[in-house]
Amino acid sequence: MITCVWLLQNEKGHVERSVEYVRRKAFAPKDSFASAIEAQEWLDSILKKLNATKQQGTGKSAGELLTEEKKVLVKHPSSVMICSEQIQLRADKYATVSYQGNRYSVPDNLVGLFVDVSVRSRQIHIYSQNRRVAIHHRSYKSHDWVIDIEHYLDTFKKKPGALAGSQALAGNHYLRNLYFDLFQNESREFIELLSYCRDHMVSEEKLEESVKRLLSTCGNHATIEKLRALLGNNSFVAPTVETKDNITLKAKEQLSWITELMHQSNDNGQYQQSNNRI
Repeated sequence: MITCVWLLQNEKGHVERSVEYVRRKAFAPKDSFASAIEAQEWLDSILKKLNATKQQGTGKSAGELLTEEKKVLVKHPSSVMICSEQIQLRADKYATVSYQGNRYSVPDNLVGLFVDVSVRSRQIHIYSQNRRVAIHHRSYKSHDWVIDIEHYLDTFKKKPGALAGSQALAGNHYLRNLYFDLFQNESREFIELLSYCRDHMVSEEKLEESVKRLLSTCGNHATIEKLRALLGNNSFVAPTVETKDNITLKAKEQLSWITELMHQSNDNGQYQQSNNRI
């Protein structure tokens, strides 16, 4: 980043010229992208090429010059320099905070409380009592809702019927399709599954992988119980009921006696006669 020195207005044109140079090099050849992420990746690739280009006079690239300059720079007191806006916002009744017309979710136990928000160019970090409670991608849309369903699980446990029509479920396309395709009649169990994933830090990728494995083995007989067993790396074993009737007990007694008889032998290799009777 190139910045102006305070009170030196003659540097302003140099800074703006540098920005215009990068913009022309990056977006003159291509100015149409499918998403902001694709545009950022394109800009990063152009900057990498520009920083690797040899400069006149020094014969070195900008990257090489910066590496040499870093050796004489004073270390910054912070381990990471973060360019962000720090503000305080109150969580509303929907367990969201509003920033520039867009809403970002927070855990539902923070309703009505003030939280610290670190606004960055690509992300929104939310803190409560110096503990980070949420990370969202920053939306530049108008009146957008950026919702994390994990923030509302405690509420859904009390009102499982509200899950199907909630904005929290609608905002996550994978979980929404998973719920309506397989577990629509198991709302309470599905909420418990999401709570298990949150508490054990199970990523959505691992959940998706486990669902595919379950469907390949169980087909239409997939259940929340079996899915939780896969997520916990435990094979699903159907419970067995041990029979304790007289016939079974007598049979076990006989098998035990026969086993003992087989292991009893004399010095000649012949089995010793036992006084026990069946």
